[in-house]
Amino acid sequence: MKSLVSRVLPIALFALAGLFIAAHGASALADAFPSRPVKIIVGQGAGTTSDILARLVATKLGASWSEPVVIEGHTGAAGTIAATLVAKATPDGYTLLLASSTNLGTAALSVERPQYDPIRDFAPIGRIARVPWALGINAKVPVKTLQELIAYAKANPDRLTGGSTGPGSAASFGIDMLSRKAGIDILNVPYRASALAIQAVVAGEVDLIFTDLALLEPHVKAGTIRLLAAASAKRLRDYPDLPTLGEQGIGGIVIEPWYGLVAPAGTPPAVVSALSDALTRALRSADIRAQILGFGYEAIEETPAEFAAAIAADIARFSGVERSADLQPARGGERPAAIPPPSAPYPNR
Repeated sequence: MKSLVSRVLPIALFALAGLFIAAHGASALADAFPSRPVKIIVGQGAGTTSDILARLVATKLGASWSEPVVIEGHTGAAGTIAATLVAKATPDGYTLLLASSTNLGTAALSVERPQYDPIRDFAPIGRIARVPWALGINAKVPVKTLQELIAYAKANPDRLTGGSTGPGSAASFGIDMLSRKAGIDILNVPYRASALAIQAVVAGEVDLIFTDLALLEPHVKAGTIRLLAAASAKRLRDYPDLPTLGEQGIGGIVIEPWYGLVAPAGTPPAVVSALSDALTRALRSADIRAQILGFGYEAIEETPAEFAAAIAADIARFSGVERSADLQPARGGERPAAIPPPSAPYPNR
């Protein structure tokens, strides 16, 4: 027995020492992070929501760390180019992605699948903001409710059109889901940018759009676009009288785009935790929250595990949606020949 104890005890002590060293090493790693500049990769251009939110967070994080946080843009392919770069980056916490529900959600399910897995290849840090979305329609279309829109579409088959930013975008998924669930046909017309798609609705080139409420609001106030439904799970803060799609009989369509920070998979948990803590502190600051609120967005505070669950929920929600494989980006709002010109009157007006 004594011989057995003499053999086992050193092994146990060695294992305990190893655990202590590992724990101490992880703690030291977190305490030392960051020791050099951190880079945030953004998949959209300067002045976009992604770029603005990334710079807000970068400024706050850089000040708290006394290390620069640099913004680097890699635009294109609905943000999947940027996401691919981060998925393949060294997993040390020094290269992050300003992720969105597009490049880690809908685009991952698009026809041209990206070269990464939105769950397997990233370590979620935390979301930054949720964006209220709504369904808007050209004010000249003779409908005022969602049910009237559905009746109009059924009475005028092959007439209704919707603007989006192409396959893989939340706007495209919204059109496809509404078409499927309501049993109507909506021609999905892609544009290169949300601004072009919204202008197409204003001009009457297309009839409707799912998009950011803040982008629709000026046109709603000008009387050129009418809101038909909130695309969220509950009514919007700024439009409490606007019913959701579900309240109007079309359940299962919830489009609540978000933005957040992720690191490459394999980033040490201690570093992920340090990044999450720093992001939480930044989002709790009054100036950041005020700016996010000023954009019409909702600041989000959550753990990496909660963020991971949100990503998985988005993928599950959109995974069954039918997608069109033959859409090509419209050039500057150019209209496909199949769509009636803006001068054509709406029938039954």
